[in-house]
Amino acid sequence: MSKVKKIRPWQIANTTVRNPRRLRNGLEALVKLGYEGNMDRELEEEMAIALHDAGVISLSSSTRDITSIARKWRNSLEKLGFIRPDVSKHKKTLPDSRQDELGSKHTITDNGRRLLAAKSLQAEQEIMLRALAALQLPSPLEPRYDFATFFPLFHVIKILLKLSEGNFGAYLTRVEMASIVILTSGEDEIDEIVARIADLRRRRSQSDKKRAFDRDQMNETAKVCDTKAGTLFDYQDVVFRYLKSTGLFQSYGRGIALMREKIKLAELLVSDPPEPLVGMS
Repeated sequence: MSKVKKIRPWQIANTTVRNPRRLRNGLEALVKLGYEGNMDRELEEEMAIALHDAGVISLSSSTRDITSIARKWRNSLEKLGFIRPDVSKHKKTLPDSRQDELGSKHTITDNGRRLLAAKSLQAEQEIMLRALAALQLPSPLEPRYDFATFFPLFHVIKILLKLSEGNFGAYLTRVEMASIVILTSGEDEIDEIVARIADLRRRRSQSDKKRAFDRDQMNETAKVCDTKAGTLFDYQDVVFRYLKSTGLFQSYGRGIALMREKIKLAELLVSDPPEPLVGMS
């Protein structure tokens, strides 16, 4: 078992909003029902019911707190840049930001309007690529990470390109993503991450019991991270879904790989990455 760095595993959006293809439908439903600019805490129960009635989510009688579902939808739309955040809720991380300069809280951003106007899968993919290219962790809206700010999209692209350079196979399995990649950040050298992935593949290839090997790998990783293997797989699943929503990635078995026709675009993206933002003003 290779050494796993003790950090909080990162994810994109959250596991409640697991399917990025529903973001457009959810945003459209909330806007049509008059919640643009008015998604405050006291309306979360109404918003959850509205999303259910619009067929975006499915509430069950066993759901104890439907307000948390609405809250996570609002948070995902904020983090992905489709609606403007409520600055008053982020005083510690946005101390110098003014709501009037940013725009009214919970109103649709330019990229949010592009998402609503999208008429094709390709258009939605371009919008999601724009959203994920700007997504940084930690951020003023999601500060609870103990590593320096980095861009998950560019991080994964760099790993895949380096795997290709080393002839290791330019793909990532679900176990590799769940037990290695989401536990690394921009503070980790790409060469070191790729070496760990290559070592995992070598040891797995020598195992006669692949499923048992994967289970042991995940259980050991979960112990180090003080979480459950299922939680790591949940994060991995969401990351895979959001990465594929950009049109840059495709399924590779149960893993992912870069689309062959998008490799040049991927190389161009990581050749000129954006500078991390420390605030929003």
